[in-house]
Amino acid sequence: MTSRRNVVVKQTFSVRDYGPDIAGSDRSLLFERFWRKDRIGSQGAGRGLGIVKRLVDAHGGGIFVEPPAGGGALFRVRFQGPGTSPGALTLTL
Repeated sequence: MTSRRNVVVKQTFSVRDYGPDIAGSDRSLLFERFWRKDRIGSQGAGRGLGIVKRLVDAHGGGIFVEPPAGGGALFRVRFQGPGTSPGALTLTL
């Protein structure tokens, strides 16, 4: 007897930043387009994380930031679900 089962394979990768800590109140703002904590002394346009979030969202994933031990920031990107990412498998058993 053959049956089909959908198996969801979750794929996660992380990026660690050893720069300054990110205040808890700033974490929700990080993924806003053009947001920068320090507009005077920082380089860049504040677009990078906003672009990453929109790409991840478009593929059914999520992006999260955590304060790791030792400071800095730990960004996790997760993709999951049938038909939403290359990690979705359909097995015939």
